[in-house]
Amino acid sequence: TKGVRLSAIFVVLSLLAQSDMELGMKALDANKPAEAEVYFGKAAAADAKDYAAFFHLALAQSLQAKNDEAIANYDKVLALKPK
Repeated sequence: TKGVRLSAIFVVLSLLAQSDMELGMKALDANKPAEAEVYFGKAAAADAKDYAAFFHLALAQSLQAKNDEAIANYDKVLALKPK
């Protein structure tokens, strides 16, 4: 049981070590856009200049037909990284 507890602790620590962007990408890969939206939203909130976070946030929103929110975030991407 000591080994099981250590394994559980390791799993928790490894999840905490993953960035919101990584977790969002995994959620997209698993076809879970709502979950991805949460992670990408956290990443965008943490760094208002991270155009990749806003792009992926908009993508996750697009996949859920949240078009108004997605367009607003795509606009942020273009403002941050015009070309």
